[in-house]
Amino acid sequence: MVINTPFSLETIYFIELYLTSIITIITSHALRGRFTLAPLFAVVGIQIMLLWQMRQLGWWLNWGTLKIDTALLAFVPPLLLGLLFSYAMDGIRVARAYVGVMMLTALVGCLFAEFHDGLAHQVPIPYVFYLSRYTHLVAVLSLLTASIVTMVSYDLFRKLNTNISFLLTPAVASIVFSFCKNIFEYGFVIGWGGFVHELPEYIVFTIPCMIVSSFYGHWAYSHQLLMPKRNLKDIVSLWRITESNLTEMRADVMNANKIISELRQLNYELEEAQRINRYQMRKNPIGTLLINLNGKIQYANPAAEKIFGGPVAGSNFFQKIHNPQALSLNKMAISSSNVTVKIDDLNDHECWYELAATYRYNAQKQPVGYSVMIKDITRQLQLKRKQNIENKLRDIQNAGSVISHDFSNLFLGMQGLLLQLENTSNKNDIVFQQGISSLKATIGRGREMLSQLVSGQVISQPYITTTNLREIIQEAITINLTQAKDKNIKIVLANSLDITLYVDGGQICRVITNLIKNGLRATAEGGEINIDSQHHRGGVLIRIKDNGSGMSEEQLSHAFEPGYSTKPEGQGGLGLAISQQIIEAHEGRLLLSNNSDGEPGMTASIWLPHMPINVQEQEKNILLGLEPSPISDKIIMALEKAGNQITETCNQEEFDALLEEESDWDIILSQFKLNHHLNADVTWIEVNRELTEVTYKQGDETTYNNIRELLLS
Repeated sequence: MVINTPFSLETIYFIELYLTSIITIITSHALRGRFTLAPLFAVVGIQIMLLWQMRQLGWWLNWGTLKIDTALLAFVPPLLLGLLFSYAMDGIRVARAYVGVMMLTALVGCLFAEFHDGLAHQVPIPYVFYLSRYTHLVAVLSLLTASIVTMVSYDLFRKLNTNISFLLTPAVASIVFSFCKNIFEYGFVIGWGGFVHELPEYIVFTIPCMIVSSFYGHWAYSHQLLMPKRNLKDIVSLWRITESNLTEMRADVMNANKIISELRQLNYELEEAQRINRYQMRKNPIGTLLINLNGKIQYANPAAEKIFGGPVAGSNFFQKIHNPQALSLNKMAISSSNVTVKIDDLNDHECWYELAATYRYNAQKQPVGYSVMIKDITRQLQLKRKQNIENKLRDIQNAGSVISHDFSNLFLGMQGLLLQLENTSNKNDIVFQQGISSLKATIGRGREMLSQLVSGQVISQPYITTTNLREIIQEAITINLTQAKDKNIKIVLANSLDITLYVDGGQICRVITNLIKNGLRATAEGGEINIDSQHHRGGVLIRIKDNGSGMSEEQLSHAFEPGYSTKPEGQGGLGLAISQQIIEAHEGRLLLSNNSDGEPGMTASIWLPHMPINVQEQEKNILLGLEPSPISDKIIMALEKAGNQITETCNQEEFDALLEEESDWDIILSQFKLNHHLNADVTWIEVNRELTEVTYKQGDETTYNNIRELLLS
């Protein structure tokens, strides 16, 4: 029976049958680990029986010049494809069983065909096409030969390339089957002609098997599921009887599912443990680093990245800390001891951290690196240092309270005398009037400090107000002007920022005054002190530079310790310690360093943030609408460092939802469109997509200016 229409329903039936053969072979092989090999062998036996039944139907299709033997082309290429996968991924024993199932089922098919033929002569049953006994045997021998060629060609091609072996082996095996079938049945001369005639059909219907084989084989190769390469001698020995323990073989097959299931369970538990470990590290508020034996950081959790000011994976750990020569992770891991190190943050703040290190081991229990925990102890050290200073000052306060009354009267007397001088002096004498103003300011600061000394509040909580930076610096210069003139020292104010800061103006003036006074004391007559200020890393940097004698490294290391002084014994020792505490109370930083490039003298550097920090009443409730990026992460860190309450949204939907649910926002800083009405007291600041420009929309302009300076710095 020949069907000539290429798009007939019978054609669709054939394509469905062909694809079903491939799919059932692939599926039963892919699931062999879950259901053992029994379903695969069952599918092979069923397809062989269907092959023989289909051959007796005599079903052929004509597609143009192609004459398709539907029975052979629907089942032989998929069966050889299944053998290839079994041999490549399951080994010789499984391949032998696969071929054995095909041969036994084929022989049963032959016997059933003989039985059917004989029965047709005795009983009227449907009968379509007769095949001789020899034709049946030729099909069996051709299938056996093609099976051998499948395994041999796979290993030969694999010596060149694994992917090529999976691509070409199905084509070679199908072509060999066609060749053997024609030569065995018709002889070489006629058989060669038949082989050449039907070769295009086998090539066309082997292409889908080649494609499936390439993808499945590549997947198996990438997951290391292929058996080891074999020599040709080992392949040929497949067909010789070899000694084997049948009991052991049967046990291997029966236990395969159990072994694979246990391995999968172990892999799942390992992956789950790793997932939980990664989650715990990511959420841990204590900084965590994974470092190899050479000091390279392999992983840093968000808390650690916040400490170092951004991603640090791939960098060297020892380059991130001060004095790395004194740190040995190996000694820490062996002794289980903790070490305190100094790390600078984004704003050059001096921060102190306690490190604890443990070894990380591989499967062979050999150390492959370190797990390092980083705990911030800056606040603890600051409190301890502040306590030491306060203890020193308390002793002074106990003694000072006795004489405070006399000093207070003395200050009042001095103010009275200055008032008389001011009233009787020549108002046009500018120099004299400046001297009077300087003395009045000095006496005022003295009375304020005396009041704090008596009340025990020498280092009080800053009273934050809006203060002009230039005016603070100018006042400190005025206080020291008389002493500078006495030594003929010039105080030069350059690059002074005319901006508003949220600080305690009196305390900051006290610090600058003290630093200028130290510079005057260290500078020889005729010298010079330079003062400048500039924007720096989200704040303001004030530098006071003298050309005096400077300090040694030993003196610098003790400069901020209470009671330490380079002056004669009994003079001072608390000025720098108090100044440092004041600056740290503003969440700033005070540093001393000798001038670079061989210049004499030293520089005192004060860094102060633009926004009020660490003051509860100044905390702002800020809604951020920023798309995730490294720049937005730095903005969030800076605003959190400024003591603000931050709520983050990463898209328009989250932003709208929060605005609808809550209205108690002080500041809204967003890249997203505002679709809700805001109260008049809410400061709304718009940011462009690149985070390079900010636009004032409504609210407090002073808040906007400070936010703008913070972001653009």
